[in-house]
Amino acid sequence: MIESNEEGAYLKIISLIGVLILVAISFSEDKVGLVLSGGGGRGAYEIGVWRALIDLDIKIGGVYGTSVGSINGAAVVMGDYETARDLWLSIDYEQVMKLSPELTAVFERDWDKLSFSNTSRAIRELIAQSGIDVSPLRERLDSLVDEDKIRNSDTDYGLVTYMVSKMKPVYLYIDEVPEGKLVDYILASSNLPVFKKEEIDGKRYLDGGIYSNLPIELAKQRGFKSIIAVDIGSYGISDVRAMLDVYANDEINIVYIKAQKHYGSILTFDPEVSLKYMKAGYLDALKAYGVLQGDNYHIYGPSDIIAEVFLKLPPGERTAALEILGIKAVDLAPPEYHYYTQLLPRIEGVTRLRGTPPDISVTKLLEEIASLMELDLLRPYSPAELVEEIVKMSTDGQFDPDLISMISRIRYSGFLEFLVFIWDRKADDSIATREGYDKIIETFSEFKLPSKE
Repeated sequence: MIESNEEGAYLKIISLIGVLILVAISFSEDKVGLVLSGGGGRGAYEIGVWRALIDLDIKIGGVYGTSVGSINGAAVVMGDYETARDLWLSIDYEQVMKLSPELTAVFERDWDKLSFSNTSRAIRELIAQSGIDVSPLRERLDSLVDEDKIRNSDTDYGLVTYMVSKMKPVYLYIDEVPEGKLVDYILASSNLPVFKKEEIDGKRYLDGGIYSNLPIELAKQRGFKSIIAVDIGSYGISDVRAMLDVYANDEINIVYIKAQKHYGSILTFDPEVSLKYMKAGYLDALKAYGVLQGDNYHIYGPSDIIAEVFLKLPPGERTAALEILGIKAVDLAPPEYHYYTQLLPRIEGVTRLRGTPPDISVTKLLEEIASLMELDLLRPYSPAELVEEIVKMSTDGQFDPDLISMISRIRYSGFLEFLVFIWDRKADDSIATREGYDKIIETFSEFKLPSKE
């Protein structure tokens, strides 16, 4: 027989488990858990992803972050997208840290100002101050983070930091953060080794990214079956194991969005760099959800734009177009034969994508030509816009084929001329942009630097 005090303890444990289950269900039902990694000055990427999730009408039930991810996560919970966007598009070093002219020159890589003596002075300053003073960041967070709003939100919140004194990570949900200490713990989570050490109640903390830079575990423990993981940095000690555990769990669906290119270091705080990251985050998120296509470019498809134009050409122009590629058109054959039997195999051969749907082969061909021409990667394209840009560069002298390798010239021989030929002769009604592209363009126009007036 269980003694009364043992029975009471047993019931408390059962009740606690029940409460935890109810909390997990309340946050996770029909919503996603958003996990934001650390990455310092690359954090604008996460704001771009957030904007895409708004456009996609994805309901977020919890946000869990490390370092800059904990800062952006607080903004997501507060629902203040415009403030977060504008902050990142105007950010500079003075808003984050106090720097001498010598240290500013180091971070901005202003080599003209970096003499040996100035560099030595900057290093001595760092040592004397025991790290970089980030009091401007604290002041900014104090003014922007509404702790009560986050605590009362229907969206859960959590962060990771690392306690130096005990050499262990600290995972905290919002209900575990002491009242009035949220900004302290956000700063503790964001405390890079080069910063002055953060202390809370006599305990020293470091950036949580040294242990868990992508804290998927926080979302998993809250019961989320759908998780979006946004990765702008390197992996912490526990991250690889956590990722493997999630991927091995058939009950959890994870959408992994990773910055494909870095435009600055984790200590680069520059509006122009932030703008690039924000655009990339928005485009990559739309690609992760299948709205945009492409390996390197971001194309609103799928669409076989070459077929749309070629099939509507008059017979004589189809024959002339094929001749550009060294293909003899079969007399009296229908346009579909000319395209699917004669032209498409040539495209598949160039792209090495035999047996794939035509729109994939055509998109690959256009991407490879666009890459040779170094077309802008950080913008959305409709298939027609991508061809338009290729044709424009080819005809107005902006692209010199002699500058690319002999192998590439041989591989794509004739295709540029072919595209120019059919594009100049396309029917007015041959191009139809899928519904929804206008919305992407409208949102994308938001990403711009503030006026300097």
